[in-house]
Amino acid sequence: MPNAKTHFVIGAVAGAAVNATMQWGRMALHPSAKFDWGEFFICTGSSGAAALLPDLLEPATSPNHRAFFHSLAMAAIVAYAVTGKHTGKWPIAISLLAGVAGVGYLSHIVADAITPKSIRFI
Repeated sequence: MPNAKTHFVIGAVAGAAVNATMQWGRMALHPSAKFDWGEFFICTGSSGAAALLPDLLEPATSPNHRAFFHSLAMAAIVAYAVTGKHTGKWPIAISLLAGVAGVGYLSHIVADAITPKSIRFI
């Protein structure tokens, strides 16, 4: 079972990859745009922190601690919450932070899903 440090690192790497890809895409569309290192580090840290949320909501007090917040259903809710049509009305900064936080949370679910204990549907 991945521990908090492992979940943080996986989430941070996922957030960094998403943000770097977004910024490179932005720079491809607007050649005068520069890579924003502040945005990159904020997104990396936010995604890493969000990767810790499932275990904060359902602490690992036993090997069977995984319930709703570690489920496929919760993963679907998080994915919709950060990508649904409603997010188009959000300011860009909020949408970006919500997106990388969602990526971090989902990275935790994926990391737990590939362990022998796996995750539940609900």
